[in-house]
Amino acid sequence: MKKYDIVSRNETVGIKARGAALPALFENAAQGIFSCLLAPVEMNLGFHRTIELAAGSHEALLARWLNELLYISARMNIIITACSVRELTEHSLKAEIWGRKKLSGQTEKEMAHNTATDAIRIRKTKTGFHTNVTLAVG
Repeated sequence: MKKYDIVSRNETVGIKARGAALPALFENAAQGIFSCLLAPVEMNLGFHRTIELAAGSHEALLARWLNELLYISARMNIIITACSVRELTEHSLKAEIWGRKKLSGQTEKEMAHNTATDAIRIRKTKTGFHTNVTLAVG
């Protein structure tokens, strides 16, 4: 199963993510979002952080997760290169992320103020879970 596809339209960019299970869907959505924003880089995992989040539904949790990753990336000047969802319930998530500091002159493709929109729907199919995520580019 392909992890994600990138979709670009006019002023928006987004992904169609898939996962055999919900944790894989969350990981693949994060990988897809950062592949939209950053040029491919060598993986140097000098940064590590554990993230714990809560929200009212899987959809709200996915939006919160992606927005947290975008915030950490922008605020700490970090390129997130890997993530692993350790625990996922209807209302909470515990995950680990790894990355590295951005190199001088390396930019996020002119997208400094991005947020994942809250209009996320997760669908269960025969092959797993699917979602579409759109970034609001600010």
